[in-house]
Amino acid sequence: MAVPSTGFCGAPEIVTISTLPDGRLGAVVDCEATTTHVSSRIAAALDDGKMVKLATLGAQWLVSWDDDLSNGWVEYAADDCSSIARHVKGHVVPFPKHRPAELVPFDLDQDFFDPSGCSTPGRAGFLAVARSGEIFFLVSSGESTPPVESSRGRCPGDSAR
Repeated sequence: MAVPSTGFCGAPEIVTISTLPDGRLGAVVDCEATTTHVSSRIAAALDDGKMVKLATLGAQWLVSWDDDLSNGWVEYAADDCSSIARHVKGHVVPFPKHRPAELVPFDLDQDFFDPSGCSTPGRAGFLAVARSGEIFFLVSSGESTPPVESSRGRCPGDSAR
């Protein structure tokens, strides 16, 4: 699908395409630098061949939106680095500190907030948001320890079974 240049994005190149919560086609788009535009990455809705900007993203980010299209989840993915965080009204905020985040020995959002970035072991990525609002993603500790197993949303050591 060819997307024409716009006033906010010169030479657009689609990185990913997905369905937005409102049913429209959504995309993460790299806007290449031109004589009138700086290089950037945006989230956009594609309506009848026109691109409608939803948010400016970081250079290595992907996004999955909540129903309101102003909040969602962002994924940082570059080389060996991979992290996920919450995106709220144009700003990245830390991943909520409850299950499953408390089950891993590193911050799921480390590449967004830690200047040393992916020098710390552990990766979180391949984010998907269900229509119910539940999020799914893969986590790797980067170590050779066995993964944490869960049963019906409870972890080993929980008193309730």
